Amino acid sequence: MISEEKQKELRALFNPDGSSLRKFQLDSLDVLIEVDRFCRKHSIQYWLCGGTMLGAVRHGGFIPWDDDIDIDMLESEFKKFEKAVEKYGFDSKLNLVLQTHHTDPMYFCLHAKVRNEDIPISDIFGMDRGYKFKGIFVDIFHLRRSCFTLNKIFSYSGKIIDKLTMMPHLGGLRTLILKSYNFLINDCIISPIAFVADKCCTNYYDSIGSRWNPSARRPKDIFPLKEIQFEGHTFYGPANPDAYLTHMYGNYNELPNLDRLRKHTNL
Repeated sequence: MISEEKQKELRALFNPDGSSLRKFQLDSLDVLIEVDRFCRKHSIQYWLCGGTMLGAVRHGGFIPWDDDIDIDMLESEFKKFEKAVEKYGFDSKLNLVLQTHHTDPMYFCLHAKVRNEDIPISDIFGMDRGYKFKGIFVDIFHLRRSCFTLNKIFSYSGKIIDKLTMMPHLGGLRTLILKSYNFLINDCIISPIAFVADKCCTNYYDSIGSRWNPSARRPKDIFPLKEIQFEGHTFYGPANPDAYLTHMYGNYNELPNLDRLRKHTNL
């Protein structure tokens, strides 16, 4: 973890109390708390991942400039999550919805989101154009076994969908192109390959076809899950946070170039 003095300096620079970013972070945290409660109630395994896990270890909470929350689940656990949400609802004081392509036909991302529809936001790149649900969110990445090469090749598919999503001049044709592309590429080509890879490979990755650069999650670093503190609350994290973060980021305690940070939402 970085020094308390450095943490205070970063907080003052990026997300001081009362700032729009800090409010956004705390509203997102409320969604995560409810997701955690729901998962514990229905015995569903998840863990903090990516930048959220990095923030938990290095900063004790949010990376000061971060504007989203990420969690991982295995694909089998995500299916349990979907079924539980469909059967029971979130039973929350927040107006929560699960966003997937099935619940929101114009949402073509391969990861899911849990959104609080009482707090609408907008994507800075126009990715949410046409979405049914636009509330503040937590990202859920559901993982299957795969390999780096397959995920790297098919990550270009996710990037193509991103480009199509951000082309408003296509009008109604955009919907037809996206739906056709999703069926022909994701459903007919990528899904069968992902099924086979899941039977043959060892490490876990985001869904094949995800736009993100491939990053392996090694089972030995993740399981059994253990509890970790994030913003004063207890959530689940990998069994070996240091190995997990080192494998993903290298020297994760080294701060990035603060002048090149990229945000996701209009705050």
